[in-house]
Amino acid sequence: MEPTTTKSVSTALQANLEDYLVLGLQTKHAHWNIVGPRFLEIHEFLDDVYASAQTFADDSAERIRALKSTANGNLDVLVADPLLPAMPTGEIFDADVLSLILHRLELIIEAVRTRLEKVEDADVVSADLIHAQLLALEKHAWMLRSWTVAA
Repeated sequence: MEPTTTKSVSTALQANLEDYLVLGLQTKHAHWNIVGPRFLEIHEFLDDVYASAQTFADDSAERIRALKSTANGNLDVLVADPLLPAMPTGEIFDADVLSLILHRLELIIEAVRTRLEKVEDADVVSADLIHAQLLALEKHAWMLRSWTVAA
């Protein structure tokens, strides 16, 4: 792979890495602070979203390293230009948690899809990784969307 292509792919993967790390933190925040009649089922579902975000972050960072670039998960990078808005503080009612996390998933899905367009023809292995991540993100979003209809 050409050095400019490697840089472009690594840049897209780095942006995904940052979004996944923030999603994981925000999902845990919601997990800890959720209240309401559907507390337990949503609390447990958020663990799945968190686990996915952590796995995707790790896989993205490792792919960046495989491309002989460096991954950056430092806090200053995560807060410099976040894609995701801050989560509310305090207790969060279960219906609000559903919409807050769904909104964040939708933002990430849109951003990851845009980055995928830059990676798709440049590096099939990185594109395959991102496709698998999108599949899981969209499944989580579908499940949350289905929950909000019932709310």
